[in-house]
Amino acid sequence: MTAERKRSEDAPQRPKKRIAILGGGVGGITTALALTDPDNPHRDDYEVTVYQMGWRLGGKGASGRNTAPGMHNRIEEHGLHIWFGCYDNAFAMMRKLYRELNRPPDAPLASWTEAFRPHGTSGIETSFGGKWHHWIGNAPVNHYPPGYGGLLPMWTYLRFGLEMYYRNFLGRGVPKHPSPTGDQIIRFPHAEKRRKMVSKGVREGRFWLMAARLVRHLWFLSAPFILAMKLFVWINEFFLEWYWRRHKEKVAEDLVEQERWTLLALMFAIFKGMVWDRVLLDGFKVINGQDFRAWIAKYALDDGGVMINSGFMVGIYDGMFAYEDGDNSKPPGADWPPHAMIEAGECLLACVREALTYRGAPIWKMQAGMGDTIFAPAYQVLRRRGVKVELFHRVDRILASPDGKTVDRVEMTQQAELVERMRSLGGYYPLIDVKGLPCWPSKPIYAQLVDGNVLEREGIDLESYGASWQGDRPKTLVRGDDFDEVVIAISVGGLPYVACDLIGKSGKWKDMIQRMRTTRTLASQVWYRRTAYELGWAPMQEPVVSGYDTGPLNTWADMSHLIERESWDAGARPGREEYPLNVSYYCGVMPDDPPLPMTVCGPKAPYPNQEAENKKVEVLTKVLLTEHLRPLFPEANPESGVFRWEWLVDQRNPRPTDDQRFVSQYFRANVEPTERYVLSVPGSDAYRLPAHDDQEFVNCYLSGDWTDCGMNLGCVESAVMSGLLCANAVCSWPPRSEIIGLDW
Repeated sequence: MTAERKRSEDAPQRPKKRIAILGGGVGGITTALALTDPDNPHRDDYEVTVYQMGWRLGGKGASGRNTAPGMHNRIEEHGLHIWFGCYDNAFAMMRKLYRELNRPPDAPLASWTEAFRPHGTSGIETSFGGKWHHWIGNAPVNHYPPGYGGLLPMWTYLRFGLEMYYRNFLGRGVPKHPSPTGDQIIRFPHAEKRRKMVSKGVREGRFWLMAARLVRHLWFLSAPFILAMKLFVWINEFFLEWYWRRHKEKVAEDLVEQERWTLLALMFAIFKGMVWDRVLLDGFKVINGQDFRAWIAKYALDDGGVMINSGFMVGIYDGMFAYEDGDNSKPPGADWPPHAMIEAGECLLACVREALTYRGAPIWKMQAGMGDTIFAPAYQVLRRRGVKVELFHRVDRILASPDGKTVDRVEMTQQAELVERMRSLGGYYPLIDVKGLPCWPSKPIYAQLVDGNVLEREGIDLESYGASWQGDRPKTLVRGDDFDEVVIAISVGGLPYVACDLIGKSGKWKDMIQRMRTTRTLASQVWYRRTAYELGWAPMQEPVVSGYDTGPLNTWADMSHLIERESWDAGARPGREEYPLNVSYYCGVMPDDPPLPMTVCGPKAPYPNQEAENKKVEVLTKVLLTEHLRPLFPEANPESGVFRWEWLVDQRNPRPTDDQRFVSQYFRANVEPTERYVLSVPGSDAYRLPAHDDQEFVNCYLSGDWTDCGMNLGCVESAVMSGLLCANAVCSWPPRSEIIGLDW
C-alpha cells in the first residue's frame, strides 16, 4: 500500500449532505438525476431522497396501466403528452438515461431512439364559410438529432423557412410521402459528419450570439442595425399592403388563400414587433408585460381581423392552455375569448425555438405512456445510483425557522405501510411488466401494502391531498436529523396548501403566489374499432390537431401507435369484434367553477372530489362525440346525428350496450392543486422565483416549470431546465453554459 493511499484511507470522511426532494415530477426527477450523475464530480457529496405522494412518479406527467379485467393494461395518461424537437435539455437527459439503463438490444424501448419517434404532421381546425376545415401542415425534416445544444447554422434556418413556405403555401401542407422514421433522422449515415455539423452549429451559434451582444452594447453599431432592420420592414410592409389589396377578395372566398395570407401576415407582424420593440437586441422579456395577441395586433396589417382571429392564432393559445380560470368560451358576438392570455415574450420565444431550432422533426411522439417512457427508466436508474425513492409520502406542511432564514421541518403523512415480506426485500417495488416493458400501474399494488385490501375496497385515492384513512401515519422531517437541504419540486398550485408558512415570511414568495396563475385541464381517451381513415379522417398521417374550439376538449391527437404497447386480446382482431384500431386523445382546459378564492396563502379552494370531476369530463366527452365529432370523423357521426356507439371498444362485457361501451373509455380531470397547469399570464414572469436565493431560506431550493428557468412556460423542457438549474445551485453542476437555451 502506498503512503498516499494509506493517508487517503486514514483521512476522516466528510459527511454527506442530505438532500430531501419533495415531489417526483419532471423537475424533481431531473434534479435527482443531475445530483447523482456519474459525470458530476460532486455526486459522492450528497445523499438524495425523493418523497412522492401516492404510488408512482410523474406529477402532471404521470401515466399508468389499467390492470383491471377487460382493460388489458391500456395506457391512461393525465393528458396529451408529446415532445417538441426544441426540447434540447430534455432529450439530452433521455439520451444519457437510456444509455445508463442499458437494456438488452431486443428489449422493448431498448434505446431512446426506440422510445421516441419523429412526427412532422400537425394542424388546426379552422372555421371557414360556416364549416370546419382541416389545415394540416408537414414541417421539413432535418438530420440534426435532438438533444445536441447550440444554435443551428444560419443557412439551416433559411432552408427551414423556404421548405415551410413551399409545403405550407405552395404544396398545401401534407406531403405525399409518409412521415420520416426515426432511423432516417437519428441514424445519420455518417456519424463523424453529424458530429462535425453539430459542432459547427454550436460554434456558429455562439458567434452570432456574441455579435448580437456586441451590437446591443455599442450604440454606433446598434443604431445602423436597427435602421437596416426598419428599412427591411418598410419594404415588406409595402409589398404586403399591395398583396392584400390584390388578393383580399380571394382570401375571403378561398381557404387556401386565407391560410397563405394568415401565415404571411403573422410572420410580418412578429418581425416588425421584434424590430420596433428591440426584441432582437434586448431579448424576449422586454414584451412580457403584454398579451401575445395584443402585441401582434399592434404591428399587424389591417385585414379586418382575418389573421388576428384566425384558427392558427387560436391553436397557439390552445396548445399552451392559455386561458385564465380555464375559460376558453367566447361571449355571443365576440371574436376572441376574453380570458385568453399569455406573455408575449415567452410565447414568442417558444414559437421561435419550435419553428427554427427543432431537431429532426418538430414533434416527437413517445412510443409508450409517459410513465413507461420517462419515469420508469428514471426510477430504475435512480435506484441503481442509491437514491432513496420514498413513495406514499404526502407533504402536508413545510415550515421555516422562527427567524425565517431556513426551512426547519417538513410535516408529512406516510400513507401506507409495507407488508413484512416487502420490507425484507428492501421496500415497495412499484413497476409491473407489460409485454416485457416495466410500467407503472394505474393503481397501487395492494398486495405489497398492509391493509391493501381495505384501501382497494374503500377506493382511497392516495394521489389526492384530501384523502385520509385509518392507515395514515404522521411523519416529520427535521433539519439536521433528516435533511440538510430541501428541494421543493411541488408545483406552484400546491404551494398555498403546503407552504403557507414560507409565503407568510417572504415578500417574494407572496408576490409570486399572488401574481402567478394556474388552470385545471381535462383529458379523455377513446378506443375505436375502426381506423382513423374508416372513421372518416381523410388526410391520414397521425396528426396532432388543435384550434377546434367547439368546447373544452379542443385538441385531438391520433395515438394509435400505442395500441401495440397495450395487451388487447389479439384473438378478436380478425373479425374486429372488440379490438382497437384507433385510439384518440382529446384534451383542453377545464373552468374553475367558481374561480379559486384568494387567501393569505394565495389562490386556494377546498380539495376537489376527483370522481365527481371525472364525471364532468365524461359528460363533455359525450357532447363531443354526439355533437362535434363529425368534422373530424364523419363516418362515426353521420348526418343522422346518431353516434355509432358500436364502434367503441369494450372487452369487459361479452355483449356490451352502448352505454357500457362509452363509460369504459377513459376520462380524467386534472383538478388536484399540484396537477394544475402553470400559466404565463402577462407580467407574471417578473415574479417567478429562481432555483435558489441566498436571501430567502438559505437551505431551500426550487425545481419545476413554475420557476424562473429560461423558458418560463408550462412544459417538459422548462421543468428539465429548472431541475438542472436547481442542481447547479446546489453543487455548481451542470455548468450553466451546458444548459441549452439560457442564452436565449
